[in-house]
Amino acid sequence: MRRRFIALVLAASLSILVQLLVLFLHSPPFNPTGEIVLRIPMINLVTYESLFYHALAIPFVAVLVYTTIDVFDLSGTFSDYAVLNVTVGHVFASLGAWTIILLKWKPVAHAILFVGLSLTFLAGISLLIAVGKHNVVEVDLISARRVRLMRIALLSAIFFVLATSLIGFYATLGSSQWGAVGEIERFRLVVAAHRHTIITVCAAAIVILSSYHFGAHSFEGTRGFFVDAGLYLTLIGIPLVSVSTYAAIPFGVAAHNVITPSGAMLLQGALFIMYAIFADFIVKSRGANPIKAVFGDAASFGLLFAFFWVNVAVTLPGIYVAIHLDKFVGLRNEIPFVLGHEHALIVLTAVALFLLVLVRVCDDTISRKFAGALLTVGYVVATGAALFYIFLDPLPHSSFAIPYMQAGIVILTAGFLSGLIVLIKAARSKNVKNGR
Repeated sequence: MRRRFIALVLAASLSILVQLLVLFLHSPPFNPTGEIVLRIPMINLVTYESLFYHALAIPFVAVLVYTTIDVFDLSGTFSDYAVLNVTVGHVFASLGAWTIILLKWKPVAHAILFVGLSLTFLAGISLLIAVGKHNVVEVDLISARRVRLMRIALLSAIFFVLATSLIGFYATLGSSQWGAVGEIERFRLVVAAHRHTIITVCAAAIVILSSYHFGAHSFEGTRGFFVDAGLYLTLIGIPLVSVSTYAAIPFGVAAHNVITPSGAMLLQGALFIMYAIFADFIVKSRGANPIKAVFGDAASFGLLFAFFWVNVAVTLPGIYVAIHLDKFVGLRNEIPFVLGHEHALIVLTAVALFLLVLVRVCDDTISRKFAGALLTVGYVVATGAALFYIFLDPLPHSSFAIPYMQAGIVILTAGFLSGLIVLIKAARSKNVKNGR
Protein backbone atom coordinates (compact mmCIF):
# COMPACT_ATOMS: atom_id res chain seq x y z
CA MET A 1 0.00 0.00 0.00
CA ARG A 2 2.73 2.45 0.95
CA ARG A 3 4.75 1.78 -2.21
CA ARG A 4 1.59 2.21 -4.26
CA PHE A 5 1.00 5.56 -2.56
CA ILE A 6 4.54 6.72 -3.36
CA ALA A 7 4.28 5.54 -6.97
CA LEU A 8 0.98 7.36 -7.50
CA VAL A 9 2.33 10.57 -5.96
CA LEU A 10 5.46 10.34 -8.11
CA ALA A 11 3.41 9.89 -11.29
CA ALA A 12 1.18 12.90 -10.57
CA SER A 13 4.15 15.02 -9.46
CA LEU A 14 6.12 14.21 -12.61
CA SER A 15 3.06 15.14 -14.69
CA ILE A 16 3.01 18.55 -13.01
CA LEU A 17 6.78 18.95 -13.43
CA VAL A 18 6.74 18.15 -17.16
CA GLN A 19 3.88 20.58 -17.81
CA LEU A 20 5.60 23.34 -15.84
CA LEU A 21 8.84 22.79 -17.76
CA VAL A 22 7.00 23.08 -21.09
CA LEU A 23 5.39 26.34 -19.99
CA PHE A 24 8.67 27.57 -18.53
CA LEU A 25 10.69 26.91 -21.67
CA HIS A 26 8.10 28.65 -23.86
CA SER A 27 7.86 31.74 -21.65
CA PRO A 28 10.16 34.74 -21.20
CA PRO A 29 13.13 34.96 -20.89
CA PHE A 30 13.57 31.73 -22.90
CA ASN A 31 10.93 32.85 -25.37
CA PRO A 32 11.10 36.63 -25.70
CA THR A 33 9.06 36.72 -28.91
CA GLY A 34 5.73 37.52 -27.25
CA GLU A 35 4.34 34.05 -27.94
CA ILE A 36 3.76 31.24 -25.50
CA VAL A 37 3.41 27.49 -25.95
CA LEU A 38 3.18 26.33 -29.54
CA ARG A 39 2.91 29.82 -31.06
CA ILE A 40 -0.11 30.95 -29.07
CA PRO A 41 -0.04 34.78 -29.07
CA MET A 42 0.19 36.31 -25.63
CA ILE A 43 -2.99 38.28 -26.35
CA ASN A 44 -4.90 34.96 -26.49
CA LEU A 45 -3.35 33.62 -23.31
CA VAL A 46 -6.47 34.45 -21.30
CA THR A 47 -8.43 32.09 -23.52
CA TYR A 48 -6.14 29.21 -22.60
CA GLU A 49 -5.49 30.20 -19.00
CA SER A 50 -8.25 27.97 -17.66
CA LEU A 51 -6.82 25.02 -19.58
CA PHE A 52 -3.37 25.54 -18.06
CA TYR A 53 -4.84 25.79 -14.58
CA HIS A 54 -6.89 22.61 -14.91
CA ALA A 55 -4.04 20.67 -16.53
CA LEU A 56 -1.92 21.43 -13.44
CA ALA A 57 -4.64 21.48 -10.78
CA ILE A 58 -6.13 18.03 -11.38
CA PRO A 59 -2.83 16.16 -10.75
CA PHE A 60 -2.49 18.25 -7.56
CA VAL A 61 -5.99 17.16 -6.53
CA ALA A 62 -4.93 13.57 -7.23
CA VAL A 63 -2.00 13.88 -4.80
CA LEU A 64 -4.36 15.38 -2.22
CA VAL A 65 -6.76 12.43 -2.62
CA TYR A 66 -3.91 9.91 -2.29
CA THR A 67 -2.60 11.69 0.81
CA THR A 68 -6.03 11.83 2.45
CA ILE A 69 -6.45 8.09 1.98
CA ASP A 70 -2.95 7.45 3.33
CA VAL A 71 -3.19 9.75 6.37
CA PHE A 72 -6.55 8.42 7.55
CA ASP A 73 -5.64 4.87 6.47
CA LEU A 74 -8.83 4.54 4.45
CA SER A 75 -9.59 1.18 2.89
CA GLY A 76 -12.44 -0.50 1.13
CA THR A 77 -14.34 -0.20 -2.12
CA PHE A 78 -14.93 3.54 -2.12
CA SER A 79 -11.32 4.49 -1.35
CA ASP A 80 -10.22 2.16 -4.16
CA TYR A 81 -12.73 3.82 -6.50
CA ALA A 82 -11.37 7.22 -5.48
CA VAL A 83 -7.80 6.19 -6.30
CA LEU A 84 -8.74 4.62 -9.62
CA ASN A 85 -10.96 7.48 -10.77
CA VAL A 86 -8.59 10.29 -9.81
CA THR A 87 -5.59 8.49 -11.32
CA VAL A 88 -7.24 8.00 -14.71
CA GLY A 89 -8.94 11.38 -14.32
CA HIS A 90 -5.81 13.46 -13.88
CA VAL A 91 -4.17 11.78 -16.86
CA PHE A 92 -7.19 12.47 -19.10
CA ALA A 93 -7.70 16.02 -17.78
CA SER A 94 -4.12 17.06 -18.45
CA LEU A 95 -4.07 15.25 -21.79
CA GLY A 96 -7.39 16.80 -22.79
CA ALA A 97 -6.31 20.33 -21.89
CA TRP A 98 -3.13 20.03 -23.90
CA THR A 99 -5.01 18.37 -26.76
CA ILE A 100 -7.25 21.44 -26.96
CA ILE A 101 -4.16 23.66 -27.01
CA LEU A 102 -2.65 21.56 -29.82
CA LEU A 103 -5.75 20.83 -31.91
CA LYS A 104 -7.70 23.91 -30.87
CA TRP A 105 -11.42 23.39 -30.18
CA LYS A 106 -11.90 19.90 -31.63
CA PRO A 107 -14.66 17.57 -30.33
CA VAL A 108 -12.18 14.82 -29.45
CA ALA A 109 -10.17 17.22 -27.30
CA HIS A 110 -13.28 18.32 -25.44
CA ALA A 111 -14.29 14.70 -24.91
CA ILE A 112 -10.91 13.79 -23.37
CA LEU A 113 -11.00 16.78 -21.01
CA PHE A 114 -14.63 16.13 -20.03
CA VAL A 115 -13.88 12.48 -19.22
CA GLY A 116 -10.91 13.50 -17.09
CA LEU A 117 -12.83 16.13 -15.12
CA SER A 118 -15.82 13.79 -14.69
CA LEU A 119 -13.68 10.97 -13.33
CA THR A 120 -11.99 13.37 -10.92
CA PHE A 121 -15.42 14.53 -9.71
CA LEU A 122 -16.47 10.91 -9.19
CA ALA A 123 -13.27 10.38 -7.21
CA GLY A 124 -14.33 13.24 -4.94
CA ILE A 125 -17.73 11.63 -4.34
CA SER A 126 -16.05 8.28 -3.60
CA LEU A 127 -13.66 9.96 -1.18
CA LEU A 128 -16.56 11.74 0.53
CA ILE A 129 -18.29 8.39 1.12
CA ALA A 130 -15.04 6.69 2.20
CA VAL A 131 -14.28 9.37 4.80
CA GLY A 132 -17.90 9.32 6.01
CA LYS A 133 -17.90 5.53 6.46
CA HIS A 134 -14.48 5.36 8.11
CA ASN A 135 -14.35 4.94 11.88
CA VAL A 136 -11.12 5.55 13.79
CA VAL A 137 -10.93 3.72 17.11
CA GLU A 138 -9.32 5.91 19.79
CA VAL A 139 -8.55 4.94 23.36
CA ASP A 140 -9.83 8.08 25.11
CA LEU A 141 -12.92 10.20 24.55
CA ILE A 142 -10.97 13.43 23.90
CA SER A 143 -9.00 11.89 21.04
CA ALA A 144 -12.16 10.34 19.61
CA ARG A 145 -13.95 13.71 19.74
CA ARG A 146 -11.10 15.47 17.94
CA VAL A 147 -10.91 12.80 15.26
CA ARG A 148 -14.65 13.25 14.68
CA LEU A 149 -14.07 17.01 14.36
CA MET A 150 -11.30 16.38 11.84
CA ARG A 151 -13.53 14.04 9.87
CA ILE A 152 -16.43 16.50 9.82
CA ALA A 153 -14.14 19.34 8.74
CA LEU A 154 -12.62 17.13 6.03
CA LEU A 155 -16.08 16.08 4.82
CA SER A 156 -17.02 19.76 4.67
CA ALA A 157 -13.91 20.53 2.64
CA ILE A 158 -14.61 17.73 0.15
CA PHE A 159 -18.26 18.77 -0.16
CA PHE A 160 -17.48 22.40 -0.95
CA VAL A 161 -14.78 21.47 -3.47
CA LEU A 162 -17.36 19.29 -5.23
CA ALA A 163 -19.98 22.05 -5.02
CA THR A 164 -17.70 24.70 -6.49
CA SER A 165 -16.71 22.25 -9.23
CA LEU A 166 -20.37 21.90 -10.18
CA ILE A 167 -20.76 25.68 -10.24
CA GLY A 168 -17.71 25.94 -12.49
CA PHE A 169 -19.18 23.34 -14.83
CA TYR A 170 -22.53 25.16 -14.97
CA ALA A 171 -20.79 28.47 -15.71
CA THR A 172 -19.22 26.97 -18.85
CA LEU A 173 -22.57 25.92 -20.29
CA GLY A 174 -24.04 28.13 -22.99
CA SER A 175 -27.41 28.07 -21.21
CA SER A 176 -25.91 29.85 -18.20
CA GLN A 177 -25.25 32.97 -20.30
CA TRP A 178 -22.39 33.86 -17.93
CA GLY A 179 -19.99 33.77 -20.84
CA ALA A 180 -22.07 36.16 -22.94
CA VAL A 181 -20.79 39.66 -23.64
CA GLY A 182 -23.37 41.25 -21.35
CA GLU A 183 -22.43 38.90 -18.51
CA ILE A 184 -18.64 38.81 -18.93
CA GLU A 185 -18.07 40.62 -15.62
CA ARG A 186 -20.13 38.04 -13.77
CA PHE A 187 -18.26 35.25 -15.55
CA ARG A 188 -14.95 36.80 -14.45
CA LEU A 189 -16.18 36.82 -10.86
CA VAL A 190 -17.28 33.19 -11.16
CA VAL A 191 -13.81 32.20 -12.35
CA ALA A 192 -12.14 34.06 -9.47
CA ALA A 193 -14.56 32.60 -6.92
CA HIS A 194 -14.09 29.09 -8.35
CA ARG A 195 -10.31 29.25 -8.07
CA HIS A 196 -10.12 30.94 -4.69
CA THR A 197 -12.65 28.59 -3.09
CA ILE A 198 -10.95 25.43 -4.31
CA ILE A 199 -7.46 26.61 -3.37
CA THR A 200 -8.53 27.89 0.06
CA VAL A 201 -10.55 24.79 0.94
CA CYS A 202 -7.75 22.46 -0.26
CA ALA A 203 -5.33 24.41 1.95
CA ALA A 204 -7.70 23.92 4.90
CA ALA A 205 -7.82 20.19 4.13
CA ILE A 206 -4.00 20.04 4.23
CA VAL A 207 -4.09 21.66 7.70
CA ILE A 208 -6.51 18.96 8.87
CA LEU A 209 -4.37 16.17 7.38
CA SER A 210 -1.22 17.64 8.97
CA SER A 211 -2.85 17.87 12.39
CA TYR A 212 -3.84 14.21 12.24
CA HIS A 213 -0.43 13.16 10.93
CA PHE A 214 1.36 14.83 13.85
CA GLY A 215 -1.03 13.26 16.36
CA ALA A 216 -2.66 16.54 17.37
CA HIS A 217 -5.89 14.69 18.23
CA SER A 218 -4.15 13.19 21.27
CA PHE A 219 -2.60 16.41 22.65
CA GLU A 220 -3.38 17.33 26.24
CA GLY A 221 -3.49 20.52 28.31
CA THR A 222 -2.71 23.81 26.58
CA ARG A 223 -1.70 22.05 23.39
CA GLY A 224 -5.05 20.29 23.30
CA PHE A 225 -6.87 23.60 23.84
CA PHE A 226 -5.11 25.17 20.85
CA VAL A 227 -5.92 22.13 18.70
CA ASP A 228 -9.59 22.32 19.69
CA ALA A 229 -9.69 26.04 18.90
CA GLY A 230 -7.99 25.47 15.55
CA LEU A 231 -10.33 22.66 14.54
CA TYR A 232 -13.49 24.57 15.45
CA LEU A 233 -12.28 27.66 13.57
CA THR A 234 -11.50 25.47 10.55
CA LEU A 235 -14.87 23.74 10.76
CA ILE A 236 -16.70 27.09 10.85
CA GLY A 237 -14.44 28.82 8.35
CA ILE A 238 -14.72 26.32 5.47
CA PRO A 239 -18.46 26.81 4.73
CA LEU A 240 -18.34 30.53 5.52
CA VAL A 241 -15.45 31.30 3.17
CA SER A 242 -16.92 29.09 0.43
CA VAL A 243 -20.37 30.69 0.46
CA SER A 244 -19.13 34.26 0.98
CA THR A 245 -16.63 34.00 -1.89
CA TYR A 246 -19.43 33.20 -4.30
CA ALA A 247 -21.54 35.93 -2.69
CA ALA A 248 -19.15 38.38 -4.37
CA ILE A 249 -20.93 37.59 -7.67
CA PRO A 250 -24.26 39.22 -6.75
CA PHE A 251 -23.05 41.52 -3.95
CA GLY A 252 -19.63 42.62 -5.20
CA VAL A 253 -17.16 44.24 -2.80
CA ALA A 254 -19.66 44.06 0.07
CA ALA A 255 -19.06 40.30 0.25
CA HIS A 256 -15.56 41.02 1.58
CA ASN A 257 -17.21 41.92 4.89
CA VAL A 258 -17.70 38.17 5.30
CA ILE A 259 -14.85 36.82 3.17
CA THR A 260 -12.17 38.57 5.23
CA PRO A 261 -13.26 37.40 8.71
CA SER A 262 -14.07 33.87 7.50
CA GLY A 263 -10.68 33.61 5.81
CA ALA A 264 -9.11 34.90 9.02
CA MET A 265 -10.85 32.08 10.90
CA LEU A 266 -9.21 29.48 8.67
CA LEU A 267 -5.79 31.06 8.95
CA GLN A 268 -6.00 31.59 12.70
CA GLY A 269 -7.15 28.01 13.07
CA ALA A 270 -4.09 26.86 11.13
CA LEU A 271 -1.86 29.02 13.36
CA PHE A 272 -3.36 27.53 16.53
CA ILE A 273 -2.67 24.02 15.26
CA MET A 274 0.85 25.05 14.22
CA TYR A 275 1.55 26.44 17.72
CA ALA A 276 0.32 23.22 19.32
CA ILE A 277 2.44 20.96 17.10
CA PHE A 278 5.60 23.04 17.59
CA ALA A 279 4.97 22.98 21.36
CA ASP A 280 4.61 19.21 21.14
CA PHE A 281 7.98 18.99 19.36
CA ILE A 282 9.55 20.83 22.31
CA VAL A 283 7.78 18.71 24.94
CA LYS A 284 8.83 15.47 23.25
CA SER A 285 12.44 16.65 23.02
CA ARG A 286 12.58 16.09 26.80
CA GLY A 287 14.70 19.05 27.80
CA ALA A 288 16.82 19.17 24.66
CA ASN A 289 17.48 22.39 22.81
CA PRO A 290 13.99 23.76 21.91
CA ILE A 291 15.38 25.49 18.81
CA LYS A 292 16.69 22.18 17.54
CA ALA A 293 13.35 20.55 18.35
CA VAL A 294 11.49 23.07 16.17
CA PHE A 295 13.99 23.57 13.35
CA GLY A 296 15.71 20.17 13.42
CA ASP A 297 13.61 18.66 10.67
CA ALA A 298 13.42 21.18 7.85
CA ALA A 299 10.61 19.28 6.11
CA SER A 300 8.30 19.30 9.14
CA PHE A 301 9.22 22.90 9.95
CA GLY A 302 8.64 24.02 6.35
CA LEU A 303 5.23 22.32 6.28
CA LEU A 304 4.06 24.00 9.50
CA PHE A 305 5.74 27.35 8.83
CA ALA A 306 3.72 27.61 5.62
CA PHE A 307 0.63 27.99 7.85
CA PHE A 308 2.19 31.18 9.20
CA TRP A 309 3.83 32.46 6.03
CA VAL A 310 0.56 32.39 4.09
CA ASN A 311 -0.61 35.20 6.39
CA VAL A 312 2.41 37.30 5.41
CA ALA A 313 2.38 36.54 1.69
CA VAL A 314 -1.36 36.25 1.00
CA THR A 315 -3.80 37.17 3.76
CA LEU A 316 -2.52 40.51 5.06
CA PRO A 317 -1.80 41.86 1.54
CA GLY A 318 -5.26 40.73 0.47
CA ILE A 319 -6.92 42.52 3.39
CA TYR A 320 -4.92 45.67 2.67
CA VAL A 321 -5.97 45.68 -0.98
CA ALA A 322 -9.62 45.00 -0.09
CA ILE A 323 -9.57 48.07 2.17
CA HIS A 324 -7.69 50.29 -0.33
CA LEU A 325 -9.21 49.24 -3.66
CA ASP A 326 -8.88 52.81 -4.95
CA LYS A 327 -5.09 52.39 -4.90
CA PHE A 328 -5.17 49.30 -7.14
CA VAL A 329 -8.23 49.15 -9.43
CA GLY A 330 -7.26 50.43 -12.88
CA LEU A 331 -3.69 51.18 -11.84
CA ARG A 332 -0.46 49.52 -12.92
CA ASN A 333 -0.22 47.23 -9.86
CA GLU A 334 -3.75 45.79 -10.19
CA ILE A 335 -2.83 42.92 -12.52
CA PRO A 336 0.44 42.11 -10.66
CA PHE A 337 -1.58 41.85 -7.43
CA VAL A 338 -4.31 39.66 -8.94
CA LEU A 339 -1.77 37.26 -10.43
CA GLY A 340 0.73 37.39 -7.57
CA HIS A 341 -1.90 36.95 -4.84
CA GLU A 342 -3.33 33.85 -6.51
CA HIS A 343 0.04 32.34 -7.42
CA ALA A 344 1.42 32.81 -3.90
CA LEU A 345 -1.54 30.90 -2.42
CA ILE A 346 -1.18 28.15 -5.05
CA VAL A 347 2.57 27.78 -4.47
CA LEU A 348 2.26 27.65 -0.67
CA THR A 349 -0.58 25.12 -0.83
CA ALA A 350 1.26 22.86 -3.29
CA VAL A 351 4.54 23.00 -1.36
CA ALA A 352 2.76 22.24 1.93
CA LEU A 353 1.14 19.15 0.41
CA PHE A 354 4.42 17.94 -1.06
CA LEU A 355 6.19 18.44 2.29
CA LEU A 356 3.43 16.47 4.05
CA VAL A 357 4.06 13.58 1.65
CA LEU A 358 7.81 13.72 2.34
CA VAL A 359 7.27 13.76 6.10
CA ARG A 360 4.91 10.79 5.93
CA VAL A 361 6.87 8.39 3.74
CA CYS A 362 10.54 9.38 4.08
CA ASP A 363 12.77 8.88 7.11
CA ASP A 364 14.28 11.94 8.77
CA THR A 365 17.50 11.76 6.78
CA ILE A 366 19.89 14.45 5.58
CA SER A 367 18.34 14.14 2.11
CA ARG A 368 14.87 14.89 3.45
CA LYS A 369 16.18 17.79 5.53
CA PHE A 370 17.96 19.18 2.46
CA ALA A 371 14.85 18.96 0.28
CA GLY A 372 12.76 20.50 3.05
CA ALA A 373 15.21 23.36 3.54
CA LEU A 374 15.29 24.16 -0.19
CA LEU A 375 11.51 24.13 -0.46
CA THR A 376 11.11 26.33 2.63
CA VAL A 377 13.72 28.88 1.57
CA GLY A 378 12.33 28.80 -1.97
CA TYR A 379 8.74 29.60 -1.07
CA VAL A 380 9.77 32.33 1.39
CA VAL A 381 12.07 34.04 -1.15
CA ALA A 382 9.72 33.69 -4.15
CA THR A 383 6.52 34.84 -2.45
CA GLY A 384 8.32 37.44 -0.33
CA ALA A 385 9.94 39.02 -3.37
CA ALA A 386 6.55 39.01 -5.12
CA LEU A 387 5.23 41.34 -2.40
CA PHE A 388 7.98 43.88 -3.15
CA TYR A 389 7.21 43.56 -6.85
CA ILE A 390 3.48 44.14 -6.36
CA PHE A 391 3.57 46.98 -3.87
CA LEU A 392 6.82 48.80 -4.59
CA ASP A 393 8.04 48.23 -8.15
CA PRO A 394 5.51 46.47 -10.45
CA LEU A 395 7.51 46.91 -13.65
CA PRO A 396 7.71 43.62 -15.58
CA HIS A 397 11.15 44.15 -17.12
CA SER A 398 13.11 46.37 -14.73
CA SER A 399 11.76 45.69 -11.22
CA PHE A 400 14.47 45.10 -8.61
CA ALA A 401 12.35 42.23 -7.18
CA ILE A 402 12.35 40.06 -10.32
CA PRO A 403 15.82 38.49 -9.80
CA TYR A 404 14.81 37.50 -6.26
CA MET A 405 11.55 35.98 -7.50
CA GLN A 406 13.49 34.03 -10.11
CA ALA A 407 16.00 32.88 -7.49
CA GLY A 408 13.15 31.67 -5.29
CA ILE A 409 11.63 29.72 -8.19
CA VAL A 410 15.00 28.10 -8.95
CA ILE A 411 15.42 27.10 -5.28
CA LEU A 412 11.85 25.74 -5.23
CA THR A 413 12.55 23.70 -8.35
CA ALA A 414 15.74 22.30 -6.83
CA GLY A 415 13.84 21.40 -3.66
CA PHE A 416 11.08 19.72 -5.64
CA LEU A 417 13.57 17.65 -7.64
CA SER A 418 15.45 16.72 -4.45
CA GLY A 419 12.14 15.68 -2.88
CA LEU A 420 11.30 13.48 -5.87
CA ILE A 421 14.68 11.76 -5.52
CA VAL A 422 14.00 11.18 -1.81
CA LEU A 423 10.60 9.69 -2.67
CA ILE A 424 12.15 7.37 -5.27
CA LYS A 425 14.71 6.19 -2.69
CA ALA A 426 11.90 5.62 -0.18
CA ALA A 427 9.95 3.54 -2.71
CA ARG A 428 13.00 1.35 -3.37
CA SER A 429 13.82 0.92 0.31
CA LYS A 430 13.16 -2.47 1.88
CA ASN A 431 11.64 -0.85 4.94
CA VAL A 432 9.22 1.84 3.80
CA LYS A 433 8.30 4.32 6.52
CA ASN A 434 4.69 3.89 7.62
CA GLY A 435 3.09 7.18 8.63
CA ARG A 436 4.45 9.26 11.48
